[in-house]
Order: sequence, then C-alpha cells, then structure tokens
Amino acid sequence: MTTIEVGSHPTAQAAHLWLADDVFACSTRDGVVFLDAKTNKYHGLDFANAQALAEVVAGWPMRSAQGAVRGIEESPGAAAVADGLESSGLLARRPPSHNYSCVSRLDRSQNMVAIGFGTEYLYSVGPKDVGNFIAAYLKAQRQLRFASFDSVVRSVALRKSRRGRESAFDVQEAVRRVSIFRRIRRYVFSASNRCLLHALTLTHFLALYHLFPTWVIGVSTSPWEAHSWVEHERYSLDATPERIHSYTPILAV
Repeated sequence: MTTIEVGSHPTAQAAHLWLADDVFACSTRDGVVFLDAKTNKYHGLDFANAQALAEVVAGWPMRSAQGAVRGIEESPGAAAVADGLESSGLLARRPPSHNYSCVSRLDRSQNMVAIGFGTEYLYSVGPKDVGNFIAAYLKAQRQLRFASFDSVVRSVALRKSRRGRESAFDVQEAVRRVSIFRRIRRYVFSASNRCLLHALTLTHFLALYHLFPTWVIGVSTSPWEAHSWVEHERYSLDATPERIHSYTPILAV
C-alpha cells in the first residue's frame, strides 16, 4: 500500500469532487484506504487528511461533522489534500461513469453464520460439478493473470445485475454447492494465501448454478492486510465470521 503525498497548492474552484471511476474507498480507524481497480493497488490517507475531505467529496466513506458536501472553496484546508488525490487519479471532478453496482458497506446488523463447513461428504460429486469447477477455476486464473482488475470487477457486477434477479438466492442449494466446491478444490489448489483466487473461483462456480452471492474485498490497517471472501446477507460462504470480522469491506460486488 502506498501513502498519498499531499500537494502544497490549492486546487481550482470546484463544487464537488467524487471518487474516480473504478476507485473504491473505506474508512478505518487510521484514516481512509483506497482500492484503485484500474491498477489493482491500494493507497492510504491518514485520519487528519481524510477528515478534511469529509465535507468536500461526494460519497466519502468518512462522515462529515456538518452532514453535507461543500465546495472546496469553502474548505481551503482540504484543497491541497484533494490536489494530491486528484493527481494520483483517485478523485475526479465528475461522478463515476460506470453503470454497475458496487458497494463498500454491508449490513452487519445480524451475526454472520458460516455455511457448508463439515458437510463436504454429505453430497455426491457428479461429472457436471467437476466440469463446472474446472471452468470456474480456469476463468478466475485467466482473469487474474491477464485481465485488468477493473474489468474483472465489472464483469462480475454486470453478471450479477443482469442474472441475479432471475431467482431468489437458495441458501440450501448454496450449502450443497459450496460443500461440493470445497471437496473438489482441495484436490486442485490450496486456498492458503490465495484468497482472491479462491473467492473469485467460488463466485464463478456458484453462478453456474444460478447463485449470485456477494464477492467481497476487505482491508485491515493494524497491521496492514487485505482479504477476499464470498458472502450472502448474514451467511459466509468460504470463511468463518471470526476470520473476516476484523476486515473493513472496501469492495462488495
């Protein structure tokens, strides 16, 4: 993760600023973390500078004490901070133009429940399951190796928005498919230190059964760490609640 250098000169007059296209942000106790999906890099802004932007950036993850977005001309202390973020491609002077839905806030009003653990051998694995796993695994591998990360995020989001409305999410079917996925996965690759590949493969695998959960990327700043997992509402599909509770979601598709 890199730290943004704050500029020393105010920016020109601007009514509002926004996060740039394919840039996502979340607030932590140490400040604000950005995920630039165009470059697949994380950036950090310390708490004091992040707080200075709370009133001037639309959709800023840190709350403004005033409760409203103001122009930079009304907050001269934020101008230099915004300058550095804009020159780094993290802020823009227009709203994001992407037409897909990504969120950084998830409902945590209910306790998370892990599903599918210990049930791998309750369900038989058929040739179609193996074929679907291989297809999902190769697709995830190919995307993470050759495609830009923003295009991967965009494709998952668009698929979910187009096909996710076809039917309600069947939790029992998800238990079955997650269990089968785990049983096959252990013979193909290790999930240790490969959370992004694991989560993306599972997301693609479940989509083949018309299940469209939420693919999440979260960050922790003390110490710095990023993690990826799959969930649906209060159900965790590939991690225990204890494993993910310390991460702040920065991207949820």
